[in-house]
Amino acid sequence: MAIGNDTQRALRLIFEPWCQTYELPPGAKYVFEVTSPLPGWFTVEPRENEITVYAWDGCVARVCDGEGHVTDVIDVRVPDFSAPSQASER
Repeated sequence: MAIGNDTQRALRLIFEPWCQTYELPPGAKYVFEVTSPLPGWFTVEPRENEITVYAWDGCVARVCDGEGHVTDVIDVRVPDFSAPSQASER
């Protein structure tokens, strides 16, 4: 998923559910790459001064700048919220 800033001001870019925050300068782009054992898709919520990108259950991620350089590696796997919890099975 590529997110670019075509405005004249910097935007806050939030990557959820990790709550990772990045500054996206005018004309810049970030690329979010995720892997997961579960099928899923990104959800993007643009707002006036920020953009929030949501990943799905089971994901780990890499964030790259517009030139493809890795700027962040997120190796904390998103919990599988779709699986029944052990508490509900008792």
